[in-house]
Amino acid sequence: MTLPTPSVLSSMPKATTLKATLIYSGRQHANEVSSTSHLLKLGEELVLDPKRREDLKKVNVVLHPITNVDGAELSIDLAKISPHNMLHPGYHASLTADVVSDQNNEFPIYPESATRRLLWDAWLPDAFLNPHGYPTHEWVQPFSEYSAWVITRMGAETGRTNWITRGWFTSLGYLGDDQHPESRIVTYALRDKIVDEMAKTPGVLEMNARENDRYERYQHWDDESYQQPIYKGVRINMALKGMNADMAGGRAGAGAVGIGGLMVRYPDITYDDGYTEVPDETAYGSFLHLVASAGLAYDHAHLDYISEGKLDIKRTQHDAGDGVTWHVERTRPIMPLHPAQLPHADGVKE
Repeated sequence: MTLPTPSVLSSMPKATTLKATLIYSGRQHANEVSSTSHLLKLGEELVLDPKRREDLKKVNVVLHPITNVDGAELSIDLAKISPHNMLHPGYHASLTADVVSDQNNEFPIYPESATRRLLWDAWLPDAFLNPHGYPTHEWVQPFSEYSAWVITRMGAETGRTNWITRGWFTSLGYLGDDQHPESRIVTYALRDKIVDEMAKTPGVLEMNARENDRYERYQHWDDESYQQPIYKGVRINMALKGMNADMAGGRAGAGAVGIGGLMVRYPDITYDDGYTEVPDETAYGSFLHLVASAGLAYDHAHLDYISEGKLDIKRTQHDAGDGVTWHVERTRPIMPLHPAQLPHADGVKE
């Protein structure tokens, strides 16, 4: 999504230097249905809403609404038979493996797996967002010998969270090395943008409160393992300290990019690689509208952060023989206009 231009030819390096770029890539797991809805809604707004269209003066927006097309088709077919089930066969692609399997190879097992890598190579985005979902109604009984989904709090502790619905939530991280001190400022500013947008979206905080209260009621027996990292009504998983970009091991060229962990692999290019979860597996009707609205709020938060920030563009010229050499560069990341005081992990202001 870009503004119209009278130019016949276009330059990708120029486009990504003079403007920021934000890529939204959804529906990796195709029975997690809501991302397609809110990404297409965002596209509609960028065309029809004059205020939202203004964002395109500073940001190139790339929308990739469905990554897993075969899984999406299967999910639609299954929904006609059992619409109340989570339709988990559609989670995978046609060969019953995740659609991003082998995505870093030039010729992956799924041709569509290359799409994200090619998008990143072409646009070198400031942000690459990957919205996901999770089962609306899968509950896992402790000690049942069924592990289901088990996640850690991004290295913050060694406990785990069994899969019971917890509303809309996200995970945020930042770089803690000395070469990228801005990373923490950007991440905390994005966190406040996200919770502010959620608070303005009807029904989202109420859904979160209802499901998180229930989660706490059923997991009260082990507070250390089943934590509630809730910030202003929104569950946000964050490690207690930043990651180190030196751990990246694969920064030797765009062809090696993995979509997860772009901040660590390419910290001077993509500093925002957001990931979300929402109970949309499988959602429909008014509930789909609710969870897709939460996704749209998340989309708005990132787009607003980038469009409101100041682009740090530097133009220089030098004499070169009988001519002049022009050089244009843009420093990343885009910093917030008014950086707030940053809280420590214990909530104390700096």
